[in-house]
Amino acid sequence: QFGKIKNAILIRSKKTHKSRGFGFVECADARVARAAADAMHNYIMFNSYKCFVLNAVIKIQTLY
Repeated sequence: QFGKIKNAILIRSKKTHKSRGFGFVECADARVARAAADAMHNYIMFNSYKCFVLNAVIKIQTLY
């Protein structure tokens, strides 16, 4: 609906392998990612779940 997805990961419990209720989506285009995040934030899914969107920030730390 929004554009191409580069990668998507659903986070699961190590013990039960059930969904923990969140995941990460990486879009091929930053503009598409922004549009999708804006559209999906506070979106009600399946008549009961509110979608909450946070933008991930990549932090690179050097060892020196």
